[in-house]
Formats: sequence, structure tokens, C-alpha cells
Amino acid sequence: MMILSLLNQNKTPIGELDQLDNCYITELLETGEDTLSFEIYVKHPLYKDLIEENLILTDHNRYVIKSIDERGQTTIIGCSLDLSDFMVAGYHQFLLEDITLTGLLTQLLVGTSWTVTGAENITSTKTVSLESGNTLNLLRLAEKTYGVIFRYDCIGRVIRVTTTQGYTNKGVHFSDELNIKECELRGDSFDLVTRLYAFGKDGLSFEDINGGKAYVENFQYTSKVITQVWVDERYELKEELLAAAQKKVAGLSIPNRVYTASVVDLASLLPDDYGNLAIAIGDKVTLIDRIRGIEVEHQIVKLVSYPDTPEKNVAELGRVATDFESTITKLKTEDIKEAIDKTVPPAVNEYMNEYFGGQKWLCVEAYPEVMDQGTLYLKYVSG
Repeated sequence: MMILSLLNQNKTPIGELDQLDNCYITELLETGEDTLSFEIYVKHPLYKDLIEENLILTDHNRYVIKSIDERGQTTIIGCSLDLSDFMVAGYHQFLLEDITLTGLLTQLLVGTSWTVTGAENITSTKTVSLESGNTLNLLRLAEKTYGVIFRYDCIGRVIRVTTTQGYTNKGVHFSDELNIKECELRGDSFDLVTRLYAFGKDGLSFEDINGGKAYVENFQYTSKVITQVWVDERYELKEELLAAAQKKVAGLSIPNRVYTASVVDLASLLPDDYGNLAIAIGDKVTLIDRIRGIEVEHQIVKLVSYPDTPEKNVAELGRVATDFESTITKLKTEDIKEAIDKTVPPAVNEYMNEYFGGQKWLCVEAYPEVMDQGTLYLKYVSG
């Protein structure tokens, strides 16, 4: 049975929490900010000490109590990772240009006693800017800017940096004949893109190193030409912009599919026989979809683990947005107009003249309910 240690806000031990119900840890690959939840009886001797901002220590990490939901004789306690060290320093008009991830983290972690591993593998330089916020806000921004994932060890005070490519397939298969009780599929092609125009800072384009084309294409799923425009002014080098666009269109050119599987954790239940089927957040696994007669490789992007009842574990398989693969964030209308005026018209006009005889075109944030038949509408996005 999992036993949790309760500490006060100064990390002084109060006692051990046992006789817990429905205790589980939720791990999210995209953010690395795991959560802990458990249910406890109000008559528990330490119940009065379960207050907001007190700490919970597990074998692997430290959490802070963030919510208390009292329901008669029992209470549900919700906890987040103890990242309070990153909520001390505040920033206004923060700006660092052409800086590596290592350089950024070195500055952000001064005075926190935290260290970093893995950042040295990310060699690209980026511009990082934030209107206002704290260190944690900047760490979250860094994940998106550099396309990385942070895993936090709050006990050892270590940030481990990786990417979705940093995880491998260890040969684990998910199948309803072996270790899946039930599996649900959510799929859509609403954001499907096969041709992607890309522009960086001050209208930067890669067309002169890409055969005269200001766009990249990927027809791995369909031969349809589905065009989108992407602007990201963090890119100042055309080579990096081209590489990022190719990576983005590779993810956007296939339907977005997410499998949610109730997994029988055989490795925890029968370690001697099924230790090779152990799974962890970020692992790439092969799902045998017998209905469609296919095997698909996906990544464990969310893992809900019940230490005392591993047969209740749930794994969500899908792609991760951190690497700019599966989502594009829409700009505000006023930003769209400014960006279009600055970067889009020359390339799109050239494209329209070449392929559509100069047909009238219009970039929009969302397709209008009533469209002019003589106008080609391009949904304008940024990410």
C-alpha cells in the first residue's frame, strides 16, 4: 500500500498518511507538471493538517496541496508538483535574444539550487520574450519555444530536458488480447494540412533554399492540397524555419488520432512474467488496432497510475503539441491583419498568379458563414 509523508510548508515532517482510497498520480508528457490525488476519511488523525500549501512526499517526488474537496465522511485532496521555487522571482518586459536553452535556464535558475540535465543537447538559439510573469511562466514558455519537455524532480531539484524524439519504443505492445481492457479512439482531420507556407521574423522566407517555394508539402495521408499559412517571428534563420516547417507539416498532414486505453499493468501485477511490458510516461508503444487491422505507434502522452490498484491504470496515446506537431494557435484578429500586411501578400500573390490566374484571395481567422464565390479563403494561423 502506498504511504505518503505529510510535511508542513517549511518541509518539517508531520506524519505518514495511510488508509487512503483512490490514490493516483497523473503524468502529462506535454507539460511535465504531474498531479497527485487521493481520498481520505475526515476522522484520520492527520486530517486537520491536510491544509492548502502543506506538502506531500512520495517515493519519487514532492507535491503541494492545492485543493480540498470535503464530501461528508471523506475528502478528496488534490496536489500539484512543488514548483514554488519558480514562483519567487518576477519579470516585466523580459527579453533575451539569440540565446540557447542552456543559457536561458542558467539565468532563470540562479539562486534556486536547481540544476538541469539534457539542455546541452538543444543547440538552437531563440528569442524569448514575456510581457510579465514569474520563473515558472518563463519555463513553460521555454518548453514551447525550444520544442522540449521538462520533467521535474522536486526532491533532487533537477529539471530533466528531453523531446518527444528522446523516447524510444522498447517493444511494448498494447492489445485487447493481452493488456487492454477497453480502448477508445478519438480522431479528426479538422486541422489537416498538406501544404504549409512559413514566414519568420520580418517576413523571412526559405524559398531561395527550397527550390523557389515559400512552402513545404507532405502528402503521406492524402493527395489533396490543403493550404495553411504559418508565421512565427521567433525564427530569424531560414534554415531553422525550413526545418521547423517540414517538421510541422509532417505532423499536420495526418489525421489527429488519440487512443485512450484502460491498461492492465502486467509489469506491476506480475513483474517476473511481464517485466518487459513496463510502461512510463513518454514511452513509444505499438497499439494493435484489430478493428482496423493496423498496428500504430503512438506515444504515452498521459498516464494515470494507481499505485495500490495498477489494474485501474489508464494510458492516453497520441502526439504531443510541444514539438509544434499537432496544433497551431490562432492569432488575434488585429495580429492577423498586421502580420498579413507585413509578410504574406508577396508569396501568396505569387502563388495565386501561378496557380489560380490571379484569383482574389483573403486570409481569415475563421471561415465566414457566407462566402463570396469569387474569393479564395485562406484560414490564417500561427503557432
